[in-house]
Amino acid sequence: MNIVLKKKEFFLWRDNLTLKNSLLLTFTFTILTGISAQIKIPLAFTPVPITLQTFIVLIAGVILKKNYAALSQILYIILGVSGINWFSGGKGGLGVLAGPTGGYIIGFVFAAYFIAYIREKYNNNTNFITNLILMFTAGILIVFGLGLLQLFIWFKIAKGDFLSFTALLNMGFTPFIIGEAIKISIATIFTTNFNNK
Repeated sequence: MNIVLKKKEFFLWRDNLTLKNSLLLTFTFTILTGISAQIKIPLAFTPVPITLQTFIVLIAGVILKKNYAALSQILYIILGVSGINWFSGGKGGLGVLAGPTGGYIIGFVFAAYFIAYIREKYNNNTNFITNLILMFTAGILIVFGLGLLQLFIWFKIAKGDFLSFTALLNMGFTPFIIGEAIKISIATIFTTNFNNK
């Protein structure tokens, strides 16, 4: 059996899952997101750590259908806010979502949905360039866009001062460029090799 047939069989299998099994697959990505949050590199000059979460979020958008992709991240947030200490650094509670990293976490929902939505629209048939644009849009524009927005607001509330655009980027984006580029590249290669064609 060749790899193309296996890919087609996967998407056929996924599309025909019962509600129970769809939710089980969704919850698997919820758990993976929580686990990946514990693999982190803290940085002394910013409250935003380096984690593997965005990679899991991108892959959730590839594997799951759009509503389930978003649900996997919504469940991650709900359970974390409810007290499960699986946000980055083993933290939990509403304070994390309202804190400097909350925007990134909220961005996970939209990023996973966006990737799944586009792939469903094109029947999972996307080439390398399209996948790269997808991953860049989800991983950088969506996750980091919302993350930087909340970081800016949080800094104003917590410190009583506005961050300059340069300072904001240096705190919430620039240190992560190389790591995000690696994660986006791996996710793009995975996605391209996981296409239906």
